Amino acid sequence: MPSECKDALKPVGKWLDKYGDAIFGAEPCQTEWMITGGFTAKGNKAYYHCNRWPGKELGIGGLENKVVSARLMGGEAVSFTQKGTGW
Repeated sequence: MPSECKDALKPVGKWLDKYGDAIFGAEPCQTEWMITGGFTAKGNKAYYHCNRWPGKELGIGGLENKVVSARLMGGEAVSFTQKGTGW
């Protein structure tokens, strides 16, 4: 493998080491992604892949399940309010 490819793939490997649980064995759980990201799911967990962070708060809609808890992939709990399908 050319060194340019190895150099380009190293950050991807590091990302997958940290966040791969949200990818490997996970299924998409909604058909259309929102402008800020979208969901994958595995077992009783849903993973929101945020690709645009608008500021201090993020509104997510279209999630029909009751959300029991939310946390960042690193483990830090996130406070949230759920109203209908939005949180």
